[in-house]
Amino acid sequence: MEYKSLKTSIRCIVCLKIVYLKPSRIKKGAKFCSRDCHNEFRRKEIKVTCKICNKKFMTNPCKIKNGWSKYCSQKCYYKSRIKKVIKICPVCKKIFYTIPSEINNGRGINCSKPCQSKANIGKKISEETKEKLRIANIGRQHSEKSKEKQRKVALKKGFGKWMKGRIPPFIIQGKHNHPTGEKHNNWKGGVTPLYCLIRDTDEYKKWRNDVFHKDNYICKGCFQEGGDLEVHHKKQFSIILKEFLKQYSQFSPIDDKETLVRLSTTYEPLWDIDNGKTLCKKCHRKTFYKKVAGEFL
Repeated sequence: MEYKSLKTSIRCIVCLKIVYLKPSRIKKGAKFCSRDCHNEFRRKEIKVTCKICNKKFMTNPCKIKNGWSKYCSQKCYYKSRIKKVIKICPVCKKIFYTIPSEINNGRGINCSKPCQSKANIGKKISEETKEKLRIANIGRQHSEKSKEKQRKVALKKGFGKWMKGRIPPFIIQGKHNHPTGEKHNNWKGGVTPLYCLIRDTDEYKKWRNDVFHKDNYICKGCFQEGGDLEVHHKKQFSIILKEFLKQYSQFSPIDDKETLVRLSTTYEPLWDIDNGKTLCKKCHRKTFYKKVAGEFL
């Protein structure tokens, strides 16, 4: 009792247990009976609203006491430090916020890039600005990544250093002007099979799109909407092709390919929309070589 009389009793604010502490410790703000209660109190989080985005987040009471936890993230903290200026976009008349440094550097006039590009229509770059751009780009080297992109574009469109002194084989007025068929230097005597030539025709591509449109671009197997879709022939394409060749047996499928491709465009069984159904890649793979009651799925 003599030892306890030298100390003052307080009640722990966590477990409500009465403990005896020295007056000096109570003066310093002791409120807990043990380290465990102190840690448990610190773990108790309170809901706080961010001052910038009004998002609710959890934080410790001690942080609020010290003046912290006013913002939910560092992004909101940086936003609070920036002095915003209200401006009206001259293109779309929309109110937006910008910062003084943007205005001082000649930016922050338009609310977005599309509005900025619209505002620049009809403007001409002065010779002085052109000279500044030229000086700024002196000694600038492209990265290997950008060089690879430029190379691919050049090969696709048919221009570049390798084209010097050659006739460009790219599109002229929307039509290919380079040699095809027997006139091409890679011609091997017409080795492409007939079924490949029919599948490459505009009629086949149109039939394929019509089947997609009929099924609303939904797989008939797993009902997947969109994605990697394919058209499946209910009656096999090879069987239809055999019937087609029987009808036009006077033509050879090797020597008279061009004639047969031209005749196939008017052969109705090939372009019957009801014979096709939309399937995704996985479902289409399942149908290969599977038979139900003697018929293909």
